[in-house]
Amino acid sequence: MVARSLVLSLGAALVLGVAAALACSCVRPASPEAQLRQTDVMFIGVAQETVILSEFRGATRFAVSRTLKGESLETRWVEHSLAAPSTCGLNFERGRSHTVLARMDQGSLRSAACVDSLHFPLADYERALGLR
Repeated sequence: MVARSLVLSLGAALVLGVAAALACSCVRPASPEAQLRQTDVMFIGVAQETVILSEFRGATRFAVSRTLKGESLETRWVEHSLAAPSTCGLNFERGRSHTVLARMDQGSLRSAACVDSLHFPLADYERALGLR
């Protein structure tokens, strides 16, 4: 009985260890300025819809309420990985306001969880952009 409990405990630890190894982990940028140097666009907008482009990719349309960096447009489409712990995907909840950082890549705006997630308070990005 003790041996069986030990085997079950070790099995559970192995499964949890593998799950942790597959989980997304990101290196935080050194500063908002450093992160913004790799970003072409930063805006605040409400997610309107997400379309599936492939098994792991989607594109979300935003109604933009405020542009902090880049050309000011009323609507923006942003391509991204879909939310999954092992792929560092993004989940832009429909109807919710999001602060989005994105890069131009082959004519499309693209966002990735590690590179384009907010790592600092919004006010720090505003200061870095000279908006405060």
